[in-house]
Amino acid sequence: MAWQNKEVSIAAPDATRHAAHKAALRQEMLRRRRMLAPEQCAALSLRAAGLLLESALWRRAEVVGVYVAVRGEAETVALLEEAWGAGRKVLLPRCVPQEEGHMEFALCAGWEDLQRGAFGVLEPKPEHCPAMFSPYSNTCLLRPTCLVVPGVAFDRLGVRLGMGGGYYDRFLPWAVGQGVQCVGFAFHQQLVPQLPHDAWDVPMHAVCTEEELLWIPQ
Repeated sequence: MAWQNKEVSIAAPDATRHAAHKAALRQEMLRRRRMLAPEQCAALSLRAAGLLLESALWRRAEVVGVYVAVRGEAETVALLEEAWGAGRKVLLPRCVPQEEGHMEFALCAGWEDLQRGAFGVLEPKPEHCPAMFSPYSNTCLLRPTCLVVPGVAFDRLGVRLGMGGGYYDRFLPWAVGQGVQCVGFAFHQQLVPQLPHDAWDVPMHAVCTEEELLWIPQ
């Protein structure tokens, strides 16, 4: 496909074609991500993590929101290990039971506090990890300075293309309204010039790959 090397028009004659266009991009980007060997994924993720760990945003953060990678996403092990080792408070996402499309961030002290949850993703155990940051319950007991966000693709304007479940689409507007700085975290091949977007999309403040930490003018 030639779209990755030129701007993608966001204009579409109707909502159906717009949605189909996003779906096609999502499948192509997922296909490309699946082509990365595990050792490539680990090495590239470590390089990307190094750039974020060196940033002033991360260094000054006492509370960080991160995700646990699944199905070929850029891995966050180095970020989590550094955060726990440095004594930062770590918030990790957990799907809200019986509420499709909603998630909350819970305080997590280490790998032992995680269990398999929705979609096979490691999530904080409810009995050990209270929700601290949640638009669903309007809870803001701990606010992350930096929120590391996964995505299928990002563009140089900060637009994010997700898996299509709407979890981050619902979460990000509230988080940004609370003053959180959102950093897209992905492989450089997932960073494209421009993506189609919708009115509800919230642009990232930065996108971090193994090649660059790109700050988006706000």
